Amino acid sequence: MNQQITAWCGIDVSKATFDAAFLTNESYQQIRTIPVAQFSNDAKGVRRFILWIEKLENAAKASVSGVRVVMEATGRYATQLHSRLVEKRSDLAPAIINPAVASQFRESLFMKQKDDTIDARALSYFGRDREPRAYQPPSKKVLEIRRLVGVRRSLVQDRVRWKQRQQEAEVQSEKARIKAIITTFTEQIKELEKEIRALIGKAKEFNDDVALLMTIPGVGYLTAATVICVAGDLRRFNTRKDCASYAGCSPRIVQSGSSVRKNRGSRKRVIGS
Repeated sequence: MNQQITAWCGIDVSKATFDAAFLTNESYQQIRTIPVAQFSNDAKGVRRFILWIEKLENAAKASVSGVRVVMEATGRYATQLHSRLVEKRSDLAPAIINPAVASQFRESLFMKQKDDTIDARALSYFGRDREPRAYQPPSKKVLEIRRLVGVRRSLVQDRVRWKQRQQEAEVQSEKARIKAIITTFTEQIKELEKEIRALIGKAKEFNDDVALLMTIPGVGYLTAATVICVAGDLRRFNTRKDCASYAGCSPRIVQSGSSVRKNRGSRKRVIGS
C-alpha cells in the first residue's frame, strides 16, 4: 500500500495575480517539471485555483492525503489571499513565511534563473521540507498596536533626519524653524507612546509578555511592544531557534576546505538547472 503524503502548493503572490506550484513527491531535480499556473488575485482566481488543485489531487500518481499552501509575507496581498483561501477551503491551512527565510531557501537551490514560477516552485519545496505552521491572523487589538508602532517608527526616523539637517543649518532663522519642527515630532511621538501603553495595558496577556521581555538587558518598553506586535504570541515557538528562523536571522556556517567560508541561511542543495 502506498504511503499517503501531503501535497504542497507554493504561491508567489502579487497585487493582480498569484502563481501557484503543485508538489507531491517530485525530487529536486524535477523542480522545473512540477505543475504551475497563474490566477487572478481575487475571489474568481481563488475559485479557479481550488478547482485546479482538486484536479491535480485526483490525477496525482502518489497517494495524496491533503494539500497545504505556503506563501511569502507580502503585506495585505498575502493576508487577503489567506482569508480567501481559508474561506473556500480551510484545510489548506496556508502558511505565511518571512521573505528572508524564503530567499535563503531559494538561494540554496542554486537556480540560475528567477521568476514568479521559480519562486512558487521553490516555496512548494520549502513547505514540504519545513512544514511551516499555519498562519494565525492577528487580533484587531494587535493590528491597532502594530499600526501605531509603525507610525511611531516613521516619526522617529523623520525626526532623526531633521536633527541632521539642523546640524547642517547655517542661518539662525532656519535653525529656529527646524527646532520647532523637531519639537512637533517629539510631541507626536510622546502622544503615540501614551496610546501604545494604554492599549497594551488593557490586555493582560500583552502586559505580562512585555514585562517579561523587559527583563532582558537592553530591552525597553517600546522594543518589547514591537517584538510582540511583529512576532505575535512567542509561545508558539518551541525553541529560540524557531523564533530566530521566523525572523530570518538564523545563519549557518558553510565551510569547505580553505576556499569556501561563508554564512548561509539554509543547507546547500545542488539541483539540476
